[in-house]
Amino acid sequence: AEQKILVLVNLKKTPISDYQLNLEEPLLSDGAVTPQTLFGVIDAIPVTISGGKFSEYKPVDELLPYQSYIFQLE
Repeated sequence: AEQKILVLVNLKKTPISDYQLNLEEPLLSDGAVTPQTLFGVIDAIPVTISGGKFSEYKPVDELLPYQSYIFQLE
């Protein structure tokens, strides 16, 4: 089975909190998913997948400066 990975990177020197993610191509299985952290210790906010897609998703409230976040979606 293929792994679905979400990678977020803040390359700025300031935190980012005003962002949203959209997946417009149906790649995921429908249902509620809590992404599992693969790198780091932060917990992601659950996302609802509908039609294999999601919209207006914000996995973490704030992306800290120069930080990377890696999550497994399925």
